[in-house]
Amino acid sequence: MDCKKRSRRRFTEWAFTALGRVLHFLKNHKWKDMNEGAHEQLQTLWDELEMSILDLSWLEPHVKSALNMKQCLEKATKVKRLKQELLILEREISTMKENLAKTEQAFEMTRTILVKEQLGFGFLEKDSNTEIGYGKP
Repeated sequence: MDCKKRSRRRFTEWAFTALGRVLHFLKNHKWKDMNEGAHEQLQTLWDELEMSILDLSWLEPHVKSALNMKQCLEKATKVKRLKQELLILEREISTMKENLAKTEQAFEMTRTILVKEQLGFGFLEKDSNTEIGYGKP
């Protein structure tokens, strides 16, 4: 009987020690610290704590959230990279629109000059490969 009491006491101490380790981890780590090593450490602590008889329903969401942080950080990194790509593409579009506007303006000016040249002096375009000849024009 004495042996069972000591065993139960050790198990209780172990359970609360495991709980203390998890709480200490959560208190002393930031979201940005949740790299591969921290993830593995928390997972080990949590697995150990889950073997206890303690009701962990109040703590589980916090631990699961911290364990999922790696995926969140990866998504955040991907979103940040995509936003940067989007900014670069927006700048390229803006530059292309400016170049298009300049090209359209040059096109219109050249067309206006061409029309003036053709109509203003009675210019008739001739095929430069035909012979000059004589007689009827």
